[in-house]
Formats: sequence, C-alpha cells, structure tokens
Amino acid sequence: MSEELNSGLLDFVGAPISAVAVDEYTIDVRLRTRIRSCCRRCISSAITSAKQLNEAIDTYDTNLIGTGPYQFVEWNAGQGINYTANPDWWGHGNPWAARGSVTVENLHYVFRAEEQVRASMVAAGEANIGVWLSSEQCADVGGCAVAPSVETIFIRPDTHGPMFSDIRVREAFHLAIDTEGIVDTILAGEATLAAQICNATCTGHDPALVPYPYDPDRSVELLAAAAADGVPVDMEINLAAREAVFPRSEEVIQAVQAMLTEVGFSVSTNFYDPETFGQMVVQNWKDVPEDRNLVIIHGHGNEIFDMATSYQYYYSCEGILSVYCNEEAEALWNEALPLEGDARNNKLVEMNRVLHGDWGNGYIGHQDLAYGVQGVDWEPSLAHSILAKQFGNIGN
Repeated sequence: MSEELNSGLLDFVGAPISAVAVDEYTIDVRLRTRIRSCCRRCISSAITSAKQLNEAIDTYDTNLIGTGPYQFVEWNAGQGINYTANPDWWGHGNPWAARGSVTVENLHYVFRAEEQVRASMVAAGEANIGVWLSSEQCADVGGCAVAPSVETIFIRPDTHGPMFSDIRVREAFHLAIDTEGIVDTILAGEATLAAQICNATCTGHDPALVPYPYDPDRSVELLAAAAADGVPVDMEINLAAREAVFPRSEEVIQAVQAMLTEVGFSVSTNFYDPETFGQMVVQNWKDVPEDRNLVIIHGHGNEIFDMATSYQYYYSCEGILSVYCNEEAEALWNEALPLEGDARNNKLVEMNRVLHGDWGNGYIGHQDLAYGVQGVDWEPSLAHSILAKQFGNIGN
C-alpha cells in the first residue's frame, strides 16, 4: 500500500506498508514507520486485489474483490447489497482457523433509514437482524440484543469561523445543552453520559474528565460578553445530522435546537442523506468556508480502542473530518504516536485534557445499541460488527 495510490486505505492504516506472501495463508506485513495500532487497523482492512488497487483504485468501493467467506453479487445504490457464499473460501472445513463458518448461502443487506421500518421488517420475518433500534422497538419484535458499544454521540461545530473561533461562544454553546437530560429522557438511559469522544475501552480515556455542565445562565453571560467585543454571535447555525444516524436522532436535534434558541443562538435544523452529509463533513477546516457555521450531531466509533485515532480524524489540524486545530493538542498527539503502554496513555490523557478545556467538540453519550433479532443466533460484540460467518442456529 503505497503513497502513490493516494488511497483512503492508506489514511486508515496510518502508514505505507508492504506485504510479502510467506505461504498460502500467511503474509509478512512491514511498515515504513511504527504504528502502535497497526494490527487492529489491518483487521478492519480488506485484503483485496493488487491489480485493482494499481489499475482501477476508483472501483475499490463499488467492485469488491477478496478471498473471504462471501463474494459480492450486486449493489443497488440506496437500496442494498447482495452477497453469496464463496465456494473457494479457504475457511471451509477449518472453522477454528477461520473463526467461523458459512451457514447462510445468501446475504441481503437492505438499507432502511426509518427505525420503525427496520423493526417492522424483523417482526414480520422479512429480516433477521434490524440494527440500531430503540429499546421499545427492539422489545416489540420479540428478540432483542442490547450491548454497550464504542459509539459516542458527539457535537462538532465549525470552530474556524468568526463565531465559533471565540472560545466564549464555544463554551456558551456547550453550556446551553442539557446532555444529562437528553440521555435520561430522549435516549431513555440507553447511553452513558460522555465527557470525551471515546469511552473507557480506549487508550487515552481520562476518567477524571467530567461532562460539560448545563448552565444556561452562564451561557447567556458569555454570549453577551462576546457580542460586546464584536463577535457575530447572531450568525445562524446550521444544526445538522445524517438521516437516522442513531435512534431518536430527530428528537435529539429538536431538543438541542430549543435549548440553544433559549439562550440566544439562532439555529436552523437539517437532516441530510448519507451522500450529501458525507460531502459536507469529509472536509478539513482549511477547505470549509468560514461563514458556513455548520454544527453536526453525529456518532463516532473507536473500534481501534485508541484515542490517537479519534484525534487524527476529528481534531488534528490536517484531519479529513476535522474543523478544529489546536497547536498544543497537536504537539501532544505527535509526541504520543511512537509511545507504548503507560507512556502513550498518559500523553494522550494530557492531550485529551487540552481538548476538553478548549471547548471544541461536545459530547452527549457513549451509546448502548439495540438490535431486533429473529431466526438467527447472534450476539453483538463490543465493536458491533455483524459477521455472517459467526451466525448460528439459522431458522431457530
């Protein structure tokens, strides 16, 4: 995986790598620079066709090539993806080494934005698993699997514009939001109140950090002070989310809008389809107009279990999802990257405290995720990946 490919895969893995075949089922992977979480990153990266990557990398996302238990059949944009069992999979007959076996011949992933539609499909026997339901919907379908996750609902403002570049405005914004009330009522307690972007599973999590308090009176004071100094606190905020990004997301957005309006912010709300939302969000702050004033409420999963990865994407000065830049935090992040063990954790905790004190991104909760399940034996893992090779007792 070379720099010449300029691939998103390279950005995910973290450094250029080379791989040499040792035998039929083993490769020797080498990195140009040391990346602590490389093994975890590689687990989440497909081993695909070198010919495709070198000659047609633009097809990587739409023409899936690999040696896994299932092979790609069809993608209907906006509707679903179909797979069928791969008769040439190396894992047939060796389930221990493959960590699973093929028990389902055909797989159909169907995209349905509405939570209730997903729940109804499971209840009617039209689907075996309905993802990310509310606890009430999950209970209604008859089979329910609920588990803590590495997903965190967070709030990301454009911090480089004339309004949110002022720390008083950022603080006022976060103080205006009753995150505890949102978790307890709208999310029905199905999350743990958050003070940072990854939970206790990740290196760099700081148990000493406390969630931003709810203090609307202080929020009003800070806005008034910023306005007196000429900060344009009356700029309209576009409070946005991707459609059905998490259960009850519409209610959360509406509640946050009301809270912000109450203290004096001007807020409109919008929900975007995944493609449009991605185009808006996958940009570095240097490429975003200063007057955009976008605030997203979104979910982030740290399946790598390392705060450095979350920082890379959502906080670093060059991050592909970052509308934030703090030179002190950036220096600490770079110092942490080559470190191991306690030294790495302590440096990332120090970085995390800088972020918290700068009132950049805000946080609502670390999510528990619920799935409606029928006709298949499956339980979610901490990473909440759905691997068909781990299905059991099909039809029972």
